[in-house]
Amino acid sequence: MKDRLSTILKLVISVGLMAYLLYRFLSDPQDRAVLLTTLTTADFRYLLVAAGLFIIAVASNGVKWHILLKAQGIPVPLRAVVGYTFVGAFFNNFLPANVGGDVMRGYGLARYTARSAEAAVSVVVDRIIGLLAFMFTAVAAALVAVAVIPTQPGAGDALADNLAQVEMVALVGMAAIVAVFAVLLSHRLRRLVGRLFHLRFLHPLAPLYQRISDAFGAYRYQYTALLLAFAVGVATV
Repeated sequence: MKDRLSTILKLVISVGLMAYLLYRFLSDPQDRAVLLTTLTTADFRYLLVAAGLFIIAVASNGVKWHILLKAQGIPVPLRAVVGYTFVGAFFNNFLPANVGGDVMRGYGLARYTARSAEAAVSVVVDRIIGLLAFMFTAVAAALVAVAVIPTQPGAGDALADNLAQVEMVALVGMAAIVAVFAVLLSHRLRRLVGRLFHLRFLHPLAPLYQRISDAFGAYRYQYTALLLAFAVGVATV
C-alpha cells in the first residue's frame, strides 16, 4: 500500500511539474506563436540528433557520478545513479542556478542509501569535477582557436585577443577550483575546522560535521577514480 501511494504521489508530482512547465512557456501568446513557428519549420532529423546527444550526455554524467560513488564505497547500481541524474537534469530546467537538480538527485540517493552526508558530498565532488572538466575544455578550445584563427585570411586580432582572455580566465578558474578541492580533501584543515564544533552552541552538529569530513576524506587517495571521472567529464563536455 505504501509503495502504491508513493508511486501515485510521484506520478502526480511529475504531471504537475510538466503542467507547470507547459504553462510557464506557453501562457504568453507570443511564446506560443514562436514555438509553433519553430516546430513547423524545424528539421526533425536535427532535433532527434540533439535529443540523442542530450540523453547520452546526461547518462555520461551519471557514469561519472557512479565512479565517484564507488570510490567513496557507496554500492549503488549504475542504473539507479543514471536515473537520479536524469531527475536532476529535469529539475535543473526550472529551478534556479542548477542547484535544484543537485539537491533532488542528492535527496534521491540519500533515501536510497540512507547515507545523507555521503550522498551530499558525492554531489559536491561530482559538481567540482564537472566544473574542472568544463574549464579544461574551454582552455583546450581556446588554445586551438588562438592557433588557427590568425592564419585565416580576414580574421581580425580582436577575436584572437578575446579567446586569449577566455583562456586566461579558464586557467585561473581551474586553479581556484583545484585549490578549493585540495582544501576540502586536506585532513589537517578539516581537523582544524572540527575544533570549532567543540564550542557549546556548535557541539550538537559535531557528529554531522564528522560524517561530512569523513566523506570528503574518502576521496583523499582515490586518484585513479578522480582522474577517470574527470576524463568522463571532459568527454561529456
